[in-house]
This record gives sequence, C-alpha cells and structure tokens, in this order.
Amino acid sequence: MRKAKIATTALSVVGLVAFTTSVAMADEVSGQAPFPAAGVVTWRGAHDCGFIAPQIIEGEFYNPRSQVLPDGTQVVADVAQFRTSNSACGNSVTATLQTKVCGFWGCSWHDVGGATWKPDGVPANGRVTSPLITGKLRQGTNSYRLALDATTNKLAAEAEPRPGAIGVVRETETTYSHVVKLTAS
Repeated sequence: MRKAKIATTALSVVGLVAFTTSVAMADEVSGQAPFPAAGVVTWRGAHDCGFIAPQIIEGEFYNPRSQVLPDGTQVVADVAQFRTSNSACGNSVTATLQTKVCGFWGCSWHDVGGATWKPDGVPANGRVTSPLITGKLRQGTNSYRLALDATTNKLAAEAEPRPGAIGVVRETETTYSHVVKLTAS
C-alpha cells in the first residue's frame, strides 16, 4: 500500500514573523529501496588537479543484496557510487564486489564482480553512479561487501635535506561498504 506523507514545519522568530513550510514527501514503499540509476553528474568548480587543493574521492555505499535476474538466475548485486572534488587528472576508481571465503588456512575476500572508471570517466567535481554490479551468489549463507579503490595525485616533499624536493605521487585509498550476509535459496 502506498501512502503520501505531508510534513509541516513552523518556525517563529522572536514572535514577530512566523514561517510555515509544507513539503510533500515521496510515496512510501515497503521493502528495500531501489538502487539509484546509473549516471554521471558533474558540477562546476575550480580544479587544479590536486596541486593546491587536495583531490577527494569519497564512496557512498549501498548494501549488497540478492536479486533474481529475468532468466531466473540468483545473483548478488550492488551499485558503486562516489563523489569527487578537484579530481580527474589521471585519477581512476575501481569498485569490486567481494565475497568472504573461508578454508583450512583462514578467510580471505575474493572478487565476484566489478567496474572501473579510467581518468576520462572520473569528473573533476561531481557524482558517479555505476550500472548494477553483479556476481555469482554462492550456495549457503555468505558474506559480501563492496570495495572502492580511488587513485589520486598528492603533493609530497622529501623530509631531508630541508626544504626537500616537492613532487606529485600517486596514492590509492580503499574504502569498504558494510559486510552483508546473504543466503542463496
């Protein structure tokens, strides 16, 4: 059942003026929210490739979930989404859907799907949402996560001799979504 919600907020400033704002909220839908649509949104702004302002690539994660494809195959699916600021001079991003596999020697994460954005696909300032990333859903109950590797440029200086040479170095930072346990039916 769908319901529309209306939120009303009233604010009074020192009893002189009262403001009332009415905002219509989206319909409520039971179950998991859908993944966002794939696409690239770019914003204008200054961009110096990290020579003055730091390059920032931040992941925004959704939890991996099981889905059934039109052919009846059950898969694990997720989308990668990241925001950029002062980026795109040779930067790249790789999103990898992973599952935890345990054996005699312990546990490790194995890749089951992924997507990569080369420098021409990373906006200087904006947000990128990947198409659906899918992988094989293993039998039984297993753990899944999304890893996001962002490679940017960073200014670095030698410690000795002072003041030291300054150069640009590549730096990769990895962030992870929450770990989710999924069961194949």
